Amino acid sequence: MNILLNLIILENFLIFRTMNILITSIGANPAITAIKLFDRNKTRIVGTDRQDAYYLAGSYFCDKFYLVPSAEDSFYIEKINEVCNKEKIDAIIPIYDTEVEILSKYRTKLETKLIASPYKTVKICNDKWETYKFFSSNNIPTPITCLENVSKNIGNDVIYKLRRGVGTKGIIDDGLKYENVPSEYIAQKKITGQEYTIDCFCGENGELIYAVPRKRIEVRFGICYKGETVNNEIFLKNVNKIISNLKFYGPINLQVFLTPENEQFIIEINPRLGASSIITKAAGIDMGDCIVKLINNDELKPINNYKLIRMNRFLSEIFYDIKKD
Repeated sequence: MNILLNLIILENFLIFRTMNILITSIGANPAITAIKLFDRNKTRIVGTDRQDAYYLAGSYFCDKFYLVPSAEDSFYIEKINEVCNKEKIDAIIPIYDTEVEILSKYRTKLETKLIASPYKTVKICNDKWETYKFFSSNNIPTPITCLENVSKNIGNDVIYKLRRGVGTKGIIDDGLKYENVPSEYIAQKKITGQEYTIDCFCGENGELIYAVPRKRIEVRFGICYKGETVNNEIFLKNVNKIISNLKFYGPINLQVFLTPENEQFIIEINPRLGASSIITKAAGIDMGDCIVKLINNDELKPINNYKLIRMNRFLSEIFYDIKKD
């Protein structure tokens, strides 16, 4: 009888207790999306960033904020662990690509759960040349990419991207500029067509939980301002091929072009939450609940149904009082 009562008490505690989530790079756009995923009656959000809270929008929506060093700093992991211990953090959701890679590399040194894919996966995804090699070796359609003899391998219709670039940073779109590509760049055949982002979520063993494609109707500086969810049937073959050949954990997103001839080209994999993934939540996918279930080791079942909706994004402001010395 006492055992049964204790089990009931424990179950109720797990249902009603507040979960403490740490979101890194709280000043970045995907961090705002991450905050919006959770029921704030059941979740405490702790934010970190290397900039002061009063220069960030995201810190305004946090229950607690901590200034931390850059992810490349030798004390970064130590500082993150300090925050996790002090705030009793249940899980870390890394936002910025560099943080995702470093935190996944030192996963075993973290004192809480990390919602990010394995380090081997992240390394491949964060390097566009390694991503291209992964696509090619697994017969996943992707634009021709090279590091030298650009005119021979690609021709004049070429775009140059930073191997480890984020968003549109560093893109050179002026036709044939380099025959042999600078070491920090790749050369890629330029694809024209409709761009899509596919929000995906993978469970404990890398299994696909959902895949929600969204058309990028209007994009500014790499961020989608107008978009709409679409049916996923035509994309699932390539999504499943990627998921089955590389292990993921938690939220990821794929960048895809669909040409007028209905050819698909997978451009890149982002092993993290997307800045506009809020569309997927609005379409009926409870992404926050998926993360919570992952944290609690609860069963995650595939989610196949979602609404077809359109998003129009607008700017909004927050204000802080200026502190006088």
